[in-house]
Amino acid sequence: MAKPPPQSWFRRHWKWIVPLYVVLLAASHVVTDFFGRDGEELDPPRSILEVEGKRVAYLEWGAEFGGVPIILVHGTPSRGAADFETLGASLARQGRWVIAIDRWGWGSSERWVPDYSVLSDANAVLGLMDQLGIPKAHLVGMSYGGGPVLLLAERDPKRVQSVTLIAAMGAMKGEGSGH
Repeated sequence: MAKPPPQSWFRRHWKWIVPLYVVLLAASHVVTDFFGRDGEELDPPRSILEVEGKRVAYLEWGAEFGGVPIILVHGTPSRGAADFETLGASLARQGRWVIAIDRWGWGSSERWVPDYSVLSDANAVLGLMDQLGIPKAHLVGMSYGGGPVLLLAERDPKRVQSVTLIAAMGAMKGEGSGH
């Protein structure tokens, strides 16, 4: 009589893998509920303003120094503006005004917007600048944040003092980005 083919590792161990997964999933929800969803209680409190009728949140360091601010735009995945806590504080210690924005859907900014494109994020940065009375800024884009920064610099160069990209993706023309 022929020997049956060997079973895969998963088929041999599924009876303890599935319950372990369920227990770990439940534990992650308990921890999330205890410490706060979306980092709202773990991250520093943000300032909030309205752009195009939607909530835009940001962190700020060194506002007392004035001058041309540095605006930091985070990537994906992210904790939003909180990704820049160390950099923002370090630049402020050097006498710089630094603002880190929460892009749509991240941090404390509006969760549900009709458009999450690079163009929409660029408009949010521009709206933040308008609301705060910032005529010109140094823009820094990290990862996905490079797209909105480049697009803003292309569309409104008089509002941009400089552009710095950190491992940035760039503008994604023709890839469903809204541009």
